[in-house]
Amino acid sequence: MFSGRRQWDRPSGNNRSSRKMLCPCRRLLNSPTMQSHLTSTVSRVERVVESRGEDYWLLTLNTEFGGMNEVLYNLFSETGRREYADCARRFDKPAFLEPLLQGRDPLPGLHANTHLAQVNGFAARYDSMGDKAGATAVHNFFALLEKYHSFATGGSNWREFWFNESTVADAINDPDSGAVSQESCTQYNMLKIARRMFTWSGSPAMADYYELAMQNGVLGIQRKPHSHDDQHDHLHEHHQHHAHLHQRQHQHHLGLGREQVQEVPEQGRPASSDSLTAAMTAVYETQPRPADHQVVSWPQDPGAMLQSSTGLATNAAGPGVMIYYLPQFAGEWKGERGHSWTGWGDPYNAFWCCYGSGVESFSKLADSIYFHRTVNASAAAGVAAAAADAPPELFVNQLVTSSLEWKQQGVVVNQTADMYGPESAARARLVITTADEAGTAHFVLKWRIPAWTDPAAALVKVDGRNASCVPPAPVEGVADSGAQAFYCDLGPEWKSGDVVESFFPFKSRVESINDQRPENSRLKAVLVGPWVMAGVTDGKRNITADPRSIDTLLSMPSSADLVSLRPFTLEGGTQNEGPILLTRHAANATLLAAPHPQSSSRAAAMDATFRLVPGADGACSDGSQGVEGVPLLTPGRCVSLEPMAHPGQRLRQQHDGSLTVVAGAGAGVPPSVFTVAACSEPGNLCLLGASAGDKAGASPSIHLLAPAAPQYPLGSRVLKGLDSQYLLVPIGQIIDEHYTTYFEFLDPPAAVSM
Repeated sequence: MFSGRRQWDRPSGNNRSSRKMLCPCRRLLNSPTMQSHLTSTVSRVERVVESRGEDYWLLTLNTEFGGMNEVLYNLFSETGRREYADCARRFDKPAFLEPLLQGRDPLPGLHANTHLAQVNGFAARYDSMGDKAGATAVHNFFALLEKYHSFATGGSNWREFWFNESTVADAINDPDSGAVSQESCTQYNMLKIARRMFTWSGSPAMADYYELAMQNGVLGIQRKPHSHDDQHDHLHEHHQHHAHLHQRQHQHHLGLGREQVQEVPEQGRPASSDSLTAAMTAVYETQPRPADHQVVSWPQDPGAMLQSSTGLATNAAGPGVMIYYLPQFAGEWKGERGHSWTGWGDPYNAFWCCYGSGVESFSKLADSIYFHRTVNASAAAGVAAAAADAPPELFVNQLVTSSLEWKQQGVVVNQTADMYGPESAARARLVITTADEAGTAHFVLKWRIPAWTDPAAALVKVDGRNASCVPPAPVEGVADSGAQAFYCDLGPEWKSGDVVESFFPFKSRVESINDQRPENSRLKAVLVGPWVMAGVTDGKRNITADPRSIDTLLSMPSSADLVSLRPFTLEGGTQNEGPILLTRHAANATLLAAPHPQSSSRAAAMDATFRLVPGADGACSDGSQGVEGVPLLTPGRCVSLEPMAHPGQRLRQQHDGSLTVVAGAGAGVPPSVFTVAACSEPGNLCLLGASAGDKAGASPSIHLLAPAAPQYPLGSRVLKGLDSQYLLVPIGQIIDEHYTTYFEFLDPPAAVSM
């Protein structure tokens, strides 16, 4: 395994990685070769301690040795050989473990992922040996991390370290820290910790956390092609119907021309893959390597040389392209920032540790959707007979399109889920099939009611009948105790073909940043359902609004009237049909003519897409009174143009015909109101400019085309304040847009009611 770091920086890291791969191969554990390999590891540790002493060994634990304790505890659990457990204890770093056992916070100044791996080892200590100290350390660690060091995404750390308690705003306010926040490996390890903690308690709060960390800290670390963006996330394939239908609607927009453009190579892809392959083959022939040692990134690698000499972007879109950090600073993006460890990875120089954990995270997306619990005879010893006779339980923890075969009970369940529908709610449907000859089964189905929905509005039905899902009573003196996740118990009698359905409306809420300093009290993240909503922005993050009224500040944007624009030029009475679109240029707020975005950049496509909105007063800028009560794409309608990624802004046409972006109606500089008109090409539409009425023949100034970005990103919302608006996108759906995770909420004037 390659860690992407110098091997001597983490002496046990590579051993730990390889042994983690060996552990699942249970049938090999007792083979002589395997036993020899593992025994040599244990013996080597003991030889180091004997020859160098305990103090030297403790010093080595200050390196990044990873999850050696977890691997060894797991080996003990599989084999029962005590020497593995004894060696595992050698890697339980006392300077980290002991403060956790005492409830003190040792995290400030520690390298995050080094110690997260150790926490998984503490959990394995409890699982394999029943040592309650391991569980105590894990519980205390999780509580400290959540209380003092976490982002709203469920992740933590910046520059790979934890810093002082309640100073998380330092990662938000500093661009250098904000670019290197929330290392992807750390989220991978947090999911492992949360899973273990759930198996100990069955707590729905841990299932909520797992969902939060997965949706906001894992799904967005692998880049997906922009061409896939009109389809649903692979976790929720059921939504593809909505997306495909939506795309077809765009393709049949009345009057939108389709630009015929020549395909250009995707950015980041060598121009000639054949020549590159030939060059790499020549290198292999002249620099042969052993059959088990295939390396494609060395100093004379033609691929790497080609990339550096041509200045290509880090990589074309995925799948298989990972990111090291999830940036948090306002105006940051997931693209390269001048360092090899920022931005999307590339095929030659970026196989970091986060590639290994990232690939594993996406290989186990089915992990932790379902759990089962059964009271067996041995566990029931000394337990009341009624409890021992309790039916087995099946936990439905995640709303994910999936299938489960529960072999012990002869049951198959098939779940379809959709979290991106038009209702701002999550829907799921689960069908039960039994293998019993009588077509029946006996178990309790525990359906998670997440904290991000209103239990009074949430619905769970069994075969069309409402189920009784009663939330636990609030705990006196405990804030928000009545708004926690809980399980709705269904069953226990089931027959083949029974259907369970749920409908969970999303709650909108804000979460203050984990920072106690008064100057950072206005920084808040916006969450909708399980998602942290990133605001698309070039660097701005302030909004004048009352965060307590977040429900009234949010709306869902419509993709119905999206268009792209192409300028008209008249040469000898004929139209110049170049593949050119007008695109928003953030630096100077003007629209520039640019080639049609054919690359994988969704941000570029969104910058070249605009939304038609009704004219402010119904009258067009050419003085005509527009028609009303008909679709916006109708000749005679008076419309304004709003940049897709920047709601509230409008386009204004200058006297020279150029277009600029203005703040919108009521901001002092009025936007232009264009007239929709028929073009010379049959069936196509154009816009008459603000001064077109003064020109002979009223020549059209803008040609309307089908949108470069056919729909808003999945889960999008618009956040509207008194002075600004933002397009919000679930951070897991952000690809290459510039964004902010936190907003600075400014108090509206006292006389203004939001």
